[in-house]
Amino acid sequence: MRSFTVRPESWPVDGEFIISKGACTSAEIIVVEIEEDGLVGRGECERTDKYEDGYPNVLAAIEAM
Repeated sequence: MRSFTVRPESWPVDGEFIISKGACTSAEIIVVEIEEDGLVGRGECERTDKYEDGYPNVLAAIEAM
């Protein structure tokens, strides 16, 4: 049987990550895991919707698929 999980995580960065839009000490990540027959595949992406107006919520888009 195949299982699918998707969850937000906050990963700390070493020090402070500074860009023109501000600084942060962690990265907001979406983690996806698919498990079947004892094997697990994982992938992750950063939530870019916090910087781009109108960008769809990544977590909702993944769950909708």
